[in-house]
This record gives sequence, C-alpha cells and structure tokens, in this order.
Amino acid sequence: MGDVMEIRAPLEDVYQTFANIAPPAQFDTSPLRDASDYSDLLRVPLRTLSAEQLGAYGAQAITTVGSAQDYLYFLPRILELATVAPTALGLEPAIIAGKLTTAGWPIWAEARRLPVQEVFSAAARFSMAIHPDKGTSPESWLCGVALLGGSLERHLLYWRETMSQNGAVHLARWVGRASSDFSTYLAEDGFWSGVDIESRETMADWLASEATPLQLASALENSSSDDRWEFEQALRLLDRWKFR
Repeated sequence: MGDVMEIRAPLEDVYQTFANIAPPAQFDTSPLRDASDYSDLLRVPLRTLSAEQLGAYGAQAITTVGSAQDYLYFLPRILELATVAPTALGLEPAIIAGKLTTAGWPIWAEARRLPVQEVFSAAARFSMAIHPDKGTSPESWLCGVALLGGSLERHLLYWRETMSQNGAVHLARWVGRASSDFSTYLAEDGFWSGVDIESRETMADWLASEATPLQLASALENSSSDDRWEFEQALRLLDRWKFR
C-alpha cells in the first residue's frame, strides 16, 4: 500500500503556505445559489471540514459561490480530502486545478505554487499504489499536474517502473474507458480536453506504447481473481486495436 506520509509532508507545507488567508466572513453567491447552503463551512474549523461539506462547495467555488480568495482559504483541506476521501465532484483533482487557474495560478509566486504542485505529484504516486476501488486514479491526478503546467514524463516513468499491481489495474481500467485513438479520446474527455496539446500527446503516446500491453501482461500473471478480468479485457482491446 502507498505511504500516506509521502502526501502528509507537502500537505502540511500547503497548510503553512496559505495559513495567512483569513476565512470568509460570508459568501457572496449568484442568484442561482443559496448562501445558507454553505454556512456550515464558516462555523467549522478548517481541518475538520468533511468531504461532503467541501465537495459541494468545491464544485461551485469562484464561479457561483464565493471568491478566489475564499477558495484559497479552503484549498489545504480540499487537497487533503481529495487525497484521502475523493467522494465528491468538487474534490476531483482536475476540478481543483481548474479552480486554481481561475484563481490566478499562472501569475502566482513560485513559493506558493511549489507546495501545491508537490501535493499533486505525491498524490499521483500514492494513487498508483491504491486499488481503484479505494482511491482516486493516477489519471485524474496527472490531468491536474498537466493543467497546472507540470511535466508528465517523470510520473509516467514512475508508473511503468514501480510495477505496482494496483497501478496496473488503474491502467487497465483507463484502457477500457478509452478508444484505440487515444489522442481523440483525450481531446474529447471532459477534463483532459483542457490540457495543452503537447501534454495530451505525451499521455496518448504513453498509453499507445508497446510497453502498455507488456505492463498489463506482467500484472496479469500475478493478479488476483478479482482483477484478472480487468487485465484480460484491456489486453483484448489493445490487441484488437493493433490490427485495425
């Protein structure tokens, strides 16, 4: 299993980095939202807010609820919950990355950006060690990395070289959701479509590489009965696409 301490250190750095941001006194909302729906967020200590409470807010933040400054106050806890309790749309890594871009990410100082980037990187590695039924996918965190302008290469190398069984299950499921044309699949995906073309092509080339069926075949040999069909299905798809 992945080491949660690998995430804990960069998360604490994020808490420290954003510690000087005061909590909002109230939320400004669009006419489509009721501010009272988010009032609990103003009464509960930041580190005790639940995924249920912050997920709903995170999905609507900045666009229809509150300001960018408000979102940055909640950001440390949002990132923490996204790594340990990814149960709501507002905690989806790509959603978080999109909110940060709206909050001015491209012009942030490096000292503010780096701790956040480290959380995304550490969470991507951590997720590769966790079974898909129990955590967020590496795909989702890597999409966030790319949306925030980070490089995918080292993360993809890690995904190959760790030889994690759970990481291979994640890969098999991703292949199963895609099509033989990975470039088109990523360009049409709701999250990846917002990533720059170069990063999408890097991801598509990695998925289409001959190393993908090799990684899945190796994992199949050591798979449990519960996961075996995931690998078999993905390998059948890859083999079928090869001869089209």
